[in-house]
Amino acid sequence: MLGSTLAWSLPAHADVANERSELPLDYTAPAGCAVRSAFVEAVHARVHHAADGHYKLTVVVTRRDRFYGKLVSEDDQGHVSSREISAATCADVVSALALAAALSLEQEDDAPATIAPAHEPPPPPPDPPPPAVDATQAAPRPQRTLDDVAAAAGVGTVGTVAYAPSVAGGAAVFAEAQSRYASFRLGAAFALTPPLDQGASAGKVSYVWGVARADVCPRGIDRGDFTVTACARVELGSLQAHVFGSSDEDTHPWLAAGLAARLRYLTGTSLFLELEPWTVVSMLSQRDVLPPGVTVHDGGPIAGGLTLSVGTLFFK
Repeated sequence: MLGSTLAWSLPAHADVANERSELPLDYTAPAGCAVRSAFVEAVHARVHHAADGHYKLTVVVTRRDRFYGKLVSEDDQGHVSSREISAATCADVVSALALAAALSLEQEDDAPATIAPAHEPPPPPPDPPPPAVDATQAAPRPQRTLDDVAAAAGVGTVGTVAYAPSVAGGAAVFAEAQSRYASFRLGAAFALTPPLDQGASAGKVSYVWGVARADVCPRGIDRGDFTVTACARVELGSLQAHVFGSSDEDTHPWLAAGLAARLRYLTGTSLFLELEPWTVVSMLSQRDVLPPGVTVHDGGPIAGGLTLSVGTLFFK
């Protein structure tokens, strides 16, 4: 590194080119940067009209993660100004300092010029790290709608009324295909009663009801995790009255049509819970007659029930 101190008086309207050796300068820079003479040449190349008075310039260039330069300008009246500059290369720092020094020497009043720093703005701060993920916290579940569902299947428990003299219980299965505008479901259900006392002549009688079902449902209504759907239903099967502990029985066909309503709850996965009340109108007689000609049940045309199911959805 090079260093020197010179004293120089710049006369008014002087020819700067004839006085290049008299630039008052303390110059310090690391190896690899411009030497003092090159810096002096750079200053003189930018000075077109020197100001009156005596000036002393001090330039210090240092290197850390990048290059930093400082220029201190002092006139003969004791006015001092300084500028700090940083850049990625030493050449950029030296060039900016030479321009600032030239502008100081060209100032026409008693005080050195005030020069805005020419260094590059500091780099923006790094982006903050992403928040830590709590492994125990459940991932947000995807929001599904009816348009995402292609099919469904499930099983459930059944309770019926009016198919027999008392409430019957059983099970149901179903499979469903769904389009954008409607769904079509095929299923099967059965229910039976415990042995019922039908009088001494008939003994205890149990009733078994079994049907295949077909449902057609227009598009339902989504309300968050709930879906409500109304369906038209047809049932085809049989209703049997059987004397407990005997071979006596009466079996007749069952054909009915009616309506069903479904309230489905989505659990956040492909599984769902469904509650389905229904009512149907029988198109055939519900009269059960057992030997020796005893009518054990003569139901009306309207029957119904309730199914509670669990199922799975198949998405598109």
